Amino acid sequence: RRGGSAPPLATVDGNLAVKRARGVTDVSSGRTRVFKSLKQLLWAENFEYVPIDVQTYQSIEAPPSVKPAKKYCDITGFPAHYLDPKTKLRFASPEAFRVVRGLHDYQVQEYLALRKAETRIK
Repeated sequence: RRGGSAPPLATVDGNLAVKRARGVTDVSSGRTRVFKSLKQLLWAENFEYVPIDVQTYQSIEAPPSVKPAKKYCDITGFPAHYLDPKTKLRFASPEAFRVVRGLHDYQVQEYLALRKAETRIK
């Protein structure tokens, strides 16, 4: 906005002034949804006063995930529930299994190299 006055400041928790967030009106319900920028969220949380060793939005250091890694089909990219015992390639459907069994040894090695799981085919 040029030449206009700045929007009024809202007080968060009585001690921090943050610009008022702009809203978007939902056509179906008529309600206004308010979105805040990342800067507004960080200011509202007072992250500058948080100890360094605490995990926050600003820290990139995080512990490893406790959830197991998801496994995807090497052919289609869909979530894989099966593993071919001969080639060690993952597959998600019977059609992908037919493709896996039709691959040459060097192609199987290339798929395994993409997944960083190189093994020798017996």
